[in-house]
Amino acid sequence: RRFGSDDDAPVRVMFYRDHAGWCPYCEKIWLQLEEKKIPYRVEKINMRCYGDKPASFTSKVPSGMLPVVEIDGELMTESAAIAAALEERFPERTPLLPARGTAAFARIEELNRLERALFSRWMRWLTSSWADGGNRSQFEEAMDVVDAELRKTPGAYFLGEELSLVDITFTPFLERMAASLAYYKGFKIEQSGGRWPGLDAWYRAMALRSDTYAWIKSDYYTHAHDLPPQLGGCEFNGDDEQA
Repeated sequence: RRFGSDDDAPVRVMFYRDHAGWCPYCEKIWLQLEEKKIPYRVEKINMRCYGDKPASFTSKVPSGMLPVVEIDGELMTESAAIAAALEERFPERTPLLPARGTAAFARIEELNRLERALFSRWMRWLTSSWADGGNRSQFEEAMDVVDAELRKTPGAYFLGEELSLVDITFTPFLERMAASLAYYKGFKIEQSGGRWPGLDAWYRAMALRSDTYAWIKSDYYTHAHDLPPQLGGCEFNGDDEQA
């Protein structure tokens, strides 16, 4: 993927991601590369839930975990570390972090913690049929906080009017939450009917990123069926709202 760069120019990044596009952590790095327009080569590797990994990959990465990148031959794992390295090594390519010392930069750590808290509550509700009402309430409380954070600044994104690495961190899981909870719990997140206007605006803004996210994202049907083999199962709530 060269983004119009000279065919003779060296491609500094090799990106290893999963074949099927199921891996949310791979999606983060894929979206970051596309938004920054960093030229890269890609090699697709099976996830363990649907196939074996080639020896050529496990000899480099014994854990077999994805995503992985090589930048100038240096191997890197863990999506957060990879994302930070891409920002540091390619500052000339559409910066996705605000300047240090700004109010926006000061919010990043708190928002990243919020993303992990939201993820945990989603997992607890999605993968359990016990205490369904309580798990739903805890998830809704976390979504209320996410929505409030989105409405703190002008613009549709977490840090204002421009997409940032914070949005990219949230994207794969907000995408999967919308699909999985609609299917397994009959719970609607996108187009929330006014409950979460900040999130509604965020989903609309992301859908308009036609050159990047719009062609990377998957669909509801795929996520409803790709999550169970990754998670060991998802639980229907069994009531009339469940899709």
